[in-house]
Amino acid sequence: MRSFFNVVLLGPSVLHGREKISEDDNLDARERIACNISQLLIYNTSKGTPHAVKMDAVHHNKERETPFPLYHGLKLHGQGRNKKQIGIDHAHGISVSYKRAMEVKRGIARVVCARHAQDGVVLPTNSRLNVFTTHDVDNIDVRGAKVKDEVWMAYVNSVLKQGTLSEGDVITWSGFNSMLGSDVSVKPPAEIGVYPLFPDKAASASSMKHPMELTMQGTEFLNPGQTSVLSADQPLYAIIKLLQWQYPDTLGEDKLVAMMGALHIEDKMHQMHLFSWDQFGWRRLACCSA
Repeated sequence: MRSFFNVVLLGPSVLHGREKISEDDNLDARERIACNISQLLIYNTSKGTPHAVKMDAVHHNKERETPFPLYHGLKLHGQGRNKKQIGIDHAHGISVSYKRAMEVKRGIARVVCARHAQDGVVLPTNSRLNVFTTHDVDNIDVRGAKVKDEVWMAYVNSVLKQGTLSEGDVITWSGFNSMLGSDVSVKPPAEIGVYPLFPDKAASASSMKHPMELTMQGTEFLNPGQTSVLSADQPLYAIIKLLQWQYPDTLGEDKLVAMMGALHIEDKMHQMHLFSWDQFGWRRLACCSA
C-alpha cells in the first residue's frame, strides 16, 4: 500500500529506482506523507457488518490502530490538553479519540509506577545509569516569576485567539518556560529529568528532608558509589545544612554534599570582594586616586 501511494504522489518514476530521482530534496518528506496516508487508510477501514450502523458514528478497531493517529492524538494532548481539537481531528479520521489518548497515557503511567515499584526508587524516566548524577531542589518563586507569568498569559491569549493550535504552540506554563530555554546553542549536554512537583511549602524541614533522601536513593541507584550532590538556593541550603547537623547518621555531610546554586555562589563572591576592599582599605585608596 505504501508503494501504491508512493506511485500516486511521486509518479511512475519511483518504480525505476530511487537513485534516478535522488535529486529531489522533498523525496523523504513525500515518502513520509505516503506512509501517513497508508496508516490513515488502514486505521479508518472497517469490516462489513450484517446490520445497519449509524454513518455519523466513528468507531475504530484497536487491532488496526496505526502509529500516526495515535501519535497525533497524544501530541495534541501533550501540547495543550485540547480535548475539543482532539475530538475534531478524531471525527475527521486523523487522530484517536480523547478517551483513547487518555487510556494510553494511563497505561504508560501504570507501567512507570510498576517500574518504580520494581526498582524501589522513584526517578525521572529519562535517567541514565553509570553517569555522574547531581540533584537540585527549588521552589516556584511566585513573586519573581510575575513578569514571566504575564508574558506567558499574553502568549496564551494570542494562541487562543487563533482558535486552533499549530505545530510548535505550547500553552502550558511549564512548556512555555521550557520553550524559552530551548536554544540548542545554550542547552547543556546533560540529560535533565524532573521529579513530580510537591504542593507543600519548600522552606520547611520536612520538605527538605524528603528531597535529601530521594537524592541519596537516586544517586546510589543510578551511579553506585558516587557521593550524592544536592544544590539549592540560599534559604533552602541553610535548612539542608541544619538537617545535616541534626541527623549526622542518616543525612550527614559524609553522605551528601550540599551546595548553593551558581547565582548565590557568585553573589557571595562579590560580597567577599567588597569585604576585602573595605578591610584592606582598597575602596578608600581607589576613591582618593580618582
